[in-house]
Formats: sequence, C-alpha cells, structure tokens
Amino acid sequence: MMGTKNNHRSAGFILAGLFIAGGTVGFLRGVGVLGETIDPRTAIIVISIAIALTMAISIVWWRAADEAVREAHKWAWYWGGSCGLMVVLSIYFLSIVTGGDFGESLMSYIGASGSGFEFGIMTGVIPPVIGYIIAWGIWWLRHR
Repeated sequence: MMGTKNNHRSAGFILAGLFIAGGTVGFLRGVGVLGETIDPRTAIIVISIAIALTMAISIVWWRAADEAVREAHKWAWYWGGSCGLMVVLSIYFLSIVTGGDFGESLMSYIGASGSGFEFGIMTGVIPPVIGYIIAWGIWWLRHR
C-alpha cells in the first residue's frame, strides 16, 4: 500500500512540474517574451522532454492503478478507439469517393483550410479519443 501512495505522490509532482512549465511558457508568450515561432531544434527538445515526462507519469500511474481501473481503460481503448477509427475511415472513404471535396469542405467547415497535414493528424487522433472517453464512461456506468 505504501508503494501506491509514493507512486501517486511522484506522479503528482511530475504533473505539477508540467503544469508549472506550461503556465510559464503561456505567461511568457502572453507578455511577449516568446515570439510566435520557435526554433525547430528547441521545439524538438521541448517536445521530446514533454513526451518523456508524459510517459513517466503514465508508467507510474499505471503501476499504481488497481485492476478495475486498468480493465476500464483497456476496454475503453479497445472499443472506443476502434469505433473512433471507424469514423476516421468513414471520413477517409468519403473524401476518396468525392475526389477530395468532402475533406476540403470539412476542413473549411471547421476553419482548418490550408492545413491539410495538421487536419489529417487530428482527424486520426480526435475520434478515437472521443470514442475512448465515451466507452470509459459506459464501462464505469455498467460496473458501478
């Protein structure tokens, strides 16, 4: 039991550090110290550190989670993520059969015109995450 408490405390400190770092960057951008663009090498370093810290938090949290929590997340990622990927595939096929018109009109509708790469990445990420959130809620409602 003591190991779980220490794991949660470690994850909390890491998460607090990330919030402080994010708040600092936001503040510096807000007051104009940081410009609109960042040197690509600096961006790669910052993103790499953020990914490493996020993975550390995830590992610590997963080790501290009980079996019910783990099962809820595994079930939600499998079913919710799979359903979300069905949405992604539907968008892809609709775009293919319309010669790209569907994708362009969808990008225009959400205000992402001219940023096809970013739109494609987010189209692949957002529906599975939304599906996961919905499935996670369903799992907990069914197992209360």
